[in-house]
Amino acid sequence: MSPASAFNSTSDHELVQRRIGTTFGLFGLLLLGVLVLATIANVIFVPALLFGKDVARIAYIASIVLLLGAWRACRGGRLDWRLLAFVDGGTLFAVIALLSVTAAYAPTELHTEHIAASLFALIVPLRAALVPTPPAWTVLVSGVAATPLPVTAYVTGIAGETSGAFPRALGIVLVVCWCVAATVAAATISRLVYGLRVQIKSAMQFGHYTLEQKIGEGGMGVVYRARHAMLRRPTALKLLAASRADSIATKRFEREVQHTSRLTHPNTVAIYDYGHTLDGVFYYAMEHLDGLTLAQVCEQNGPQSAARVIHILAQAARALDEAHSIGLIHRDVKPSNIFLCVRGGLYDFVKVLDFGLVKEVAARETSLSTPNTIAGTPLYMAPETIARPEEVDLHVDIYGLGAVGYFLLTGQPPFTGKSAVEIYHGHLYERPPSPSERLGKPVPAEIEDLVMACLAKSPRDRPSTAGELADLLDAMQAAHPWSKADAKAWWQSCRMPPKAETHAVIGDPNLTDGLGATAEPGTALAIRRRSSSSVASRRR
Repeated sequence: MSPASAFNSTSDHELVQRRIGTTFGLFGLLLLGVLVLATIANVIFVPALLFGKDVARIAYIASIVLLLGAWRACRGGRLDWRLLAFVDGGTLFAVIALLSVTAAYAPTELHTEHIAASLFALIVPLRAALVPTPPAWTVLVSGVAATPLPVTAYVTGIAGETSGAFPRALGIVLVVCWCVAATVAAATISRLVYGLRVQIKSAMQFGHYTLEQKIGEGGMGVVYRARHAMLRRPTALKLLAASRADSIATKRFEREVQHTSRLTHPNTVAIYDYGHTLDGVFYYAMEHLDGLTLAQVCEQNGPQSAARVIHILAQAARALDEAHSIGLIHRDVKPSNIFLCVRGGLYDFVKVLDFGLVKEVAARETSLSTPNTIAGTPLYMAPETIARPEEVDLHVDIYGLGAVGYFLLTGQPPFTGKSAVEIYHGHLYERPPSPSERLGKPVPAEIEDLVMACLAKSPRDRPSTAGELADLLDAMQAAHPWSKADAKAWWQSCRMPPKAETHAVIGDPNLTDGLGATAEPGTALAIRRRSSSSVASRRR
């Protein structure tokens, strides 16, 4: 029987190899512990209690070395599945044979053929529980490993008959029955373990994609790292949250895919695929990004240099400019939706994420949105989004990008407060302190003036387009360069998270009748606007 069915994919192969190595490592340590205890017993209590002759001790030590050697081999590079199957079955056979030799030369009064069979009955079911291989393969491995035991029973039985201590035939029958019982138990355990794994994998299968680990969640969906059945490129899979899976949410989810897939700029997250399962779960696949959001960058490293801020904002502005050129407004530009990664050897490569709140200017999609609804994140929300949400245009993204630049320069958003209403008041009526004032040290005038211009209350006072903003930023890079060497040095010296995360997705969150009553100020939210006068009435 071929064990190939145990290795249907790279992850399956790696799991089986890792588990085989772990199992043999544990058995090796267990036998090593027994050896230490037996040696102590031989010295203190009864000489030759376990090892009647030197050959028995040598065989026992050889079994330990073999087990630990197999463990080390499985921890190395990826083994071909045929070699891995040989290591699995061959190591178990050799170990049982060596333990049988140990038993054959042990004192006969211990009936050590039964001790060897007992070790087999312990090892085989434990291997079945730890290594998720098909039951037929488990039976084959167990059967091959059991063959030395009847021979041991025969040899030790002859000695027993000579002394009249134990009938040879009965010893062989008992050992064979013991081996059969252990093999049946191992097959049963293997069927349960392997079958459960198959069921879990089936439940985690979405088209050609298999879910591996949850990496983000928002109001609209959940994001998992996934693996394609044939392609090796890293993939992130976004699923429509079960709690949101009504007809309107499904249309919004489809709209997000359609809008984002129209964008081809390299600084925009790429969409690979879209589909739904037979039970109606919608999903789409996008590129998997290893790195940090701008929020994580400042959280771990504080305010950033002006040169780096210019470099980052210029890339994000170009991505937004493409979206604006085809009539799409992001509406949720914020540090956690701008991702820094390393792509093709380029460090500090920007990816703009999460078009879940995108608005198509030329289209009328009133069936998919609620009239007079404020959509976005309070800390980075343009004044007109609060006062006139139905009239927003591309300038809300320019305001958001200015707020992101302010955050990068100072480590703080332009306005803070104990509630969303306080933050809205700041966006509507207050001028934030300049980055130099907030930091207490000078910031280059060019970038400071441009960030403050992006934060102007009136859209007319901001840069007219994201493309114009990008041009202004590009012009600054000569005076404030952030070189490839600077970016590489930062990535090599910065403290990365224990496991690089993909972007967290917060798209199209729940609606609420209050002004941020159910959302934290830094969280994306959509709220129904009572009226602009209701906000004005809350002035301090």
